[in-house]
Amino acid sequence: MRKAETVPFQTLVDSVRADPEAERAYLTRRTILRTARYVQSLRQHAGFSQTELARRSGLSQAQISHIENGHGRHGPSIDVLARIAAACGRELTFSA
Repeated sequence: MRKAETVPFQTLVDSVRADPEAERAYLTRRTILRTARYVQSLRQHAGFSQTELARRSGLSQAQISHIENGHGRHGPSIDVLARIAAACGRELTFSA
């Protein structure tokens, strides 16, 4: 059996950055995963289970799990994020 060729990480990064479509997909995925971590952190800081956050936000527990695990190609809508933030006693804000 032949060994798989190893490629330096920077080579992979450079190849993604060279392709605008691949870079856009990478940046979108990174944003979805950061949002997932943020939602989970917000929920835990509020002391809520996924079920409790779902009840307070009007979403289902499955939707909360889906968001926290970074599933989906587009991530949660701004409306959904605002509902989650409000349920946790926070306000959704954006900064650049």
